[in-house]
Amino acid sequence: MSLFKIDYVVEKSIKINAPKATVWEHIIDSKKKNKWSPWFILDLETVQKSEWVSGTVWYKESWESDIIWVGEEITNEAKRNSFINTTLNFTKPFKSTSFWAIRLAENKWVTTVKWTLKWALPVFLFFIKKQMTFFIWQDFVRWLTMLKALVETWKLKTSTEFVWKVEMEDKHFINLSWKWTLKEISTKMWDDFKKLSKYLKSIDVQPISSFSIYENTDMINDYLEYRSCIEISNKDYNDLIVQSNLEYYFGILDKNTYLQTKHNWAYEFLWNTWTWSFMYAKAKNIKVDPKAKAIEIYEVWPMDVKNPDRFVTTVNLITK
Repeated sequence: MSLFKIDYVVEKSIKINAPKATVWEHIIDSKKKNKWSPWFILDLETVQKSEWVSGTVWYKESWESDIIWVGEEITNEAKRNSFINTTLNFTKPFKSTSFWAIRLAENKWVTTVKWTLKWALPVFLFFIKKQMTFFIWQDFVRWLTMLKALVETWKLKTSTEFVWKVEMEDKHFINLSWKWTLKEISTKMWDDFKKLSKYLKSIDVQPISSFSIYENTDMINDYLEYRSCIEISNKDYNDLIVQSNLEYYFGILDKNTYLQTKHNWAYEFLWNTWTWSFMYAKAKNIKVDPKAKAIEIYEVWPMDVKNPDRFVTTVNLITK
């Protein structure tokens, strides 16, 4: 640490059911790494170049993209099946340098992958430490989750498919509203939908679609306000809203224009699609309302199929 900069460290690890040699090949091989990197799948048109010096460890990969920016990754030190130390330089959207290390440890054919990133912030930017730490940690979660899936199952789908602007008509819905943390939301949300579906079935009301509305989201402080919603017809909505059932809430999602991204896989990889939606909007200068509600629509979900590989979810951001 200097008088003008403060050093920070972010670390995340995961256990993979495979020997070190297998995991190592996915980390060191550029073609394999591109399959599990949650960055390169965000822009399949990324221009990549590789350079190396024969007989040395030194190795450099550079990339250029409107969506994932411009940078280079330089391998400084490596020991086969054990560790790799890398320098990461970005030139766009701004110049920055950081250092990361990947360590492998094996115990009874289970490999622990530990990823560490070190970077420095100017002293006058100390107030964004928490924000930067969260975003880097979230990247690590996405990275390691993708690596584990590819090594253990030998298959990994690109999580995003299309992006386009859509006009969404009014949706009348019944819902349950909650305030939860990120860790709680996955199980709680599914319980909500089962409860809503059971109630509608008991009163013979046919659901049209299912979606979630994120109304107040603060990922950095682990806080979410959301609604688990099931769309119903205008007639059913008008009939039910006059009844005094205080257990459920009702609402109308107004007609609007959305930037829509389709996610074709299990929910554990949905973070990739959310990330891509915001980065794509920024790169293409699409104005997204930061204060507006974000919508997840479940086109194919656990009530339709049991195989998570067949889930289809769209992420929808209101455009200005």
